[in-house]
Amino acid sequence: MQTTEQHQPESEEQPQRESPAPTGSATDNLSFIGNFIDKYYLKQKPWVQSSTFIVFVVLFAYGFVNQLSGTKVLKGNAYEQCPQSSNCQIYAKFYEFRWGTRNFVTNSRGEYSVTLGFGEYLHLLGTGKQEDITFIRDGKIIATETLRLKRWEGEFADVNLPSSPSPSTEPASDAGPGASDSFQLLRQVWASEPPPKYRLLIERIQLTGGPSKADGDLRLELGKSLIELKDRSHQDLPAGTIPLVSDRNIGLGSTFYFPVPVGSLPVRGRITLTASSSGILQQIFSKYEEFFPLPDSQTLGELMYLHGSRGGTLAVRLLLSAEVKLFKKSDLSANDKLESDFLNHGFFVRWQDSPQGYDRETNALWTGPAVSFDIVAKLLEVALDDNLGLKKVEYKYIFQTTNNPAEMQFGYSGACVKSQRIPDAVLKNAIAATTEQEFGAAITPASSCSPPSRRNVARKRR
Repeated sequence: MQTTEQHQPESEEQPQRESPAPTGSATDNLSFIGNFIDKYYLKQKPWVQSSTFIVFVVLFAYGFVNQLSGTKVLKGNAYEQCPQSSNCQIYAKFYEFRWGTRNFVTNSRGEYSVTLGFGEYLHLLGTGKQEDITFIRDGKIIATETLRLKRWEGEFADVNLPSSPSPSTEPASDAGPGASDSFQLLRQVWASEPPPKYRLLIERIQLTGGPSKADGDLRLELGKSLIELKDRSHQDLPAGTIPLVSDRNIGLGSTFYFPVPVGSLPVRGRITLTASSSGILQQIFSKYEEFFPLPDSQTLGELMYLHGSRGGTLAVRLLLSAEVKLFKKSDLSANDKLESDFLNHGFFVRWQDSPQGYDRETNALWTGPAVSFDIVAKLLEVALDDNLGLKKVEYKYIFQTTNNPAEMQFGYSGACVKSQRIPDAVLKNAIAATTEQEFGAAITPASSCSPPSRRNVARKRR
């Protein structure tokens, strides 16, 4: 007998049941912290669990409240236009700027820090800017700017200010060539350690490529010696890192220099620049490095351009370590190019408050016994070029209040007020001298306030 297979409609067929996969322990899917809690915390006695939980809650509450009531520090950089160049910027040094009712300042590298409460920081984070920030220099409002927050980097965007007026030259105290002041006292302390003969001034810097914004560290390599950068505006202390911006020509003025412990030119060596970006980009450009070899031909005071191994440029000058002291007076403050002329002749300038008053004339030059005749001749060149109107030159002068034998001062002599200016011919003869004897003979007519007669003027060598 043949049997007939009976098929149920497809819709009524029951799906086949799959056997459930075997499961492991419930703790296999826990995280590391979950496993730790399961292994140690849950096995503790109830009083231990309660104590641990209370400590955790207290610490969490403390951190949350501290975050709300704490502060946030944001940094930024300010630059100003170079006074005599449109394609150059310098650090906006020692500016005061007002954020609401609070005042902040920039340092010698144009850096500043703003401290904000947590609520202020959240508001700034939302808006991305703070308007009506007033920048002030020497009591004068220079500009009103908007600070913009770079949220990703956690700092402010660079602020570019117009060129500021020259610092105030109001007199503060009386001191003369024979009077003491803080500068001279420092010289007395350092007199036992004669400074290096030269300094290498870093006047401008421009990076090409590399990190867009970085903190740069400059070192001078002389053989096996590694010399760090100094900051004249901070009592010649180590400068540390300086802020740099790629593809921007930054003027550094006459602030940053290397002491150069050599006895004669040329100086053989190179400058090494290492830079690291701030924020998250630091890991990408953490090893940025560039080398700037010094040229073979070097002249005191001449601006030299060093070309780096990665396309950057440094503008540097070799200057004498000894500085020329100038007193702030009305006849010098109007001469905008005076300090630049001193740099061109190889001299740093150190300004001081006028010993006899701001309205007194600058009519005399004093140089110490260690200042050679050729150096004095360079000072006389500046005096001629800038029409300083000297009436007396004290060569090999013994100062009373400083034992620095390399002291050099342009200042005021009351005994020479009614005297006539030294004739240009006398100064030119001294400048043209090739030996110390010739220089001494040529400068003798100018060593006192009495106007020199024509017969005492030494003839220029043919």
